[in-house]
Amino acid sequence: MDTVLGPKNFVEAFDAVVEAVEQGIISEEHINESVRRILKMKNNKH
Repeated sequence: MDTVLGPKNFVEAFDAVVEAVEQGIISEEHINESVRRILKMKNNKH
């Protein structure tokens, strides 16, 4: 999954992702790959 869909509390969701990266649960490279896929999809829509 590349996105967090409609969290009730964006700051809490963001902080949870940052904490997961800091704890090694999610790698920074995984986040970067997700961002690249999202940007590629957005770019292809135009």
